Amino acid sequence: MMGSIQPTMTRIFGNHTAKFGWDLRIVRENFISNGYQGSRLFFDGLYTSPASNSSTTLRNAFGRDIAAFLLGTPTAGSGSTASQIDNSINYSVQSVYHGFFFHDDWRVTPKLTLNLGLRYELEGGLSERYNRIQRGFDLTTASPIDAAARAAYTTAYNLNPANFLLTPDKFRVLGGYTYADGTNRTAWATDRGNYEPRVGISYAVNQKTVVRGGFGIFMAPHQSEIQALGLQQGFSGTTPFVATNNNGLTFVASLTNPFPSGAAASPGASQALLTATGIDVGTQCAPALPICRKNSQFARIVLGVRPELDGPPRPQSTSSCFRGDGERKAAETFGQSVVVPESRI
Repeated sequence: MMGSIQPTMTRIFGNHTAKFGWDLRIVRENFISNGYQGSRLFFDGLYTSPASNSSTTLRNAFGRDIAAFLLGTPTAGSGSTASQIDNSINYSVQSVYHGFFFHDDWRVTPKLTLNLGLRYELEGGLSERYNRIQRGFDLTTASPIDAAARAAYTTAYNLNPANFLLTPDKFRVLGGYTYADGTNRTAWATDRGNYEPRVGISYAVNQKTVVRGGFGIFMAPHQSEIQALGLQQGFSGTTPFVATNNNGLTFVASLTNPFPSGAAASPGASQALLTATGIDVGTQCAPALPICRKNSQFARIVLGVRPELDGPPRPQSTSSCFRGDGERKAAETFGQSVVVPESRI
């Protein structure tokens, strides 16, 4: 959901038409996904085959999965066929954007018109109503498992030093997820450097030809991205189904009571730097985001020649180029354009 207020005022004086305004956008997203909150259980012939080491063909023989179901003995499985129960995923996020602008259409002469403008944009970091969101990744603090990991590393290093790149005195386990709180509620800090000048020019060479050009800098907003970026490590979780601890000799869970201890509660931010220990930090598509996150900025230059201002449409030539930096591609700014004024003699 997005709400916006965009008041604009215009003042005309002399050869100037000045406009200034404010662009307020509030983007909110509320999301609930129960996942397998009622559990998901798979059955195959793991516990209805002649032996625990029976071949896959024997385990998958017709009827063995039905027999497992009748006996009430699900299989733990793995991946897409894992028996499990999920905690729900919930969030209510908000991003507040402010854009302030001023520009002046200045008719310098009957042949020359200038368009001068400046836009300043502030996009606040993403916040979650109950602070159920990550806020950066600590790269300097020692992990709670640092001492144990260093001890294990030292033992392994002493057995065969040639297999290791670092000596034990240089080995460290640092970092972990950090989270929003009552003081710092946003996933990243607001980028306050988005000053964006815009310049346009139009010059009538003669009664039939006008040369136009423009230059502008544009900012790409982050907007709401919590699902794509995985910003809720620790706030959702899965409890795996465990049928037996001794390879089927006895069973600790069954179809009638698949999760005797219930579903494990999601730790939220309570584990601090221990959250998701041993799991990859982000992916190429969903990287761990720094607190000092910057908006992408792009520069666009447009040059064009328009013949025959009056009469039927005639061919015109326009060229443009982009150059940008940041997290997004320049193609995302194609919907924005520099205002290039027209001039007539």
